Amino acid sequence: MPLEFVFGISFDAFDLCGGSETQKLNLSFDAMHYRSHPETINIGVEYVLLDLLALRSGYRSNTEENAFSFGFGLKRYGVAVDYAYTPFGLFDNVQRFTIRLAL
Repeated sequence: MPLEFVFGISFDAFDLCGGSETQKLNLSFDAMHYRSHPETINIGVEYVLLDLLALRSGYRSNTEENAFSFGFGLKRYGVAVDYAYTPFGLFDNVQRFTIRLAL
């Protein structure tokens, strides 16, 4: 049977130095232990400006194909558009688009 242990932490780095009303710097760390393959470490960074623009980047260890990813997001009037780019080795470059609606 598959088995996976995950330990993670996420926080806004600007909260450590008093916080900010107009921007956030979210940091995320995950450590994963799998039964059937090597452990991985995932690291993510997201910079949010004025709750309008988000710039994102991520890294996954112990993977041959998709270690890095980059992206951005725009949010306004209940509509959000996200884009992500991942260099994926064998499959060349993977690009993802998302449109979200909040009512």
